[in-house]
Amino acid sequence: MDKEVQPRNVSLRDYAAGVAVANAPAWMLNTYRDIIKTQLSLIFQLLIIGLTTLAGGALAGYLIARKTGQIYQKAGVTTGLLSYVTYVVLSIILGFRGMPYEDAVTITGFVVGAALGAKYWQSRRHPTEDSKEANPT
Repeated sequence: MDKEVQPRNVSLRDYAAGVAVANAPAWMLNTYRDIIKTQLSLIFQLLIIGLTTLAGGALAGYLIARKTGQIYQKAGVTTGLLSYVTYVVLSIILGFRGMPYEDAVTITGFVVGAALGAKYWQSRRHPTEDSKEANPT
């Protein structure tokens, strides 16, 4: 049932779709930003934002890596960086003031999440290549 993915270049349109997928959970969380700020300490606020961006980035990195079928690390990191840039631009346009250290947490979440999502696709797609790299004989 698994369709064979043909290697191809990822277009800007594909990356835009991945960025939208990565940013959706973070922007849903931003709608409840006032509640989060008043009821939680700074550490928990940053943890929630970090996990949200990590999950969104992982899903986007997985989807882009699945679509490209070739260089997974490049697709994951590019998706994560573009997601962060989009998040910052939208934050500036909409006037959200970030919490202290929020930029470090969001860039880490997006980039690491997207890289992990792409790596997960690679390990699912080519499990024998990972075992060959781990145990060269």
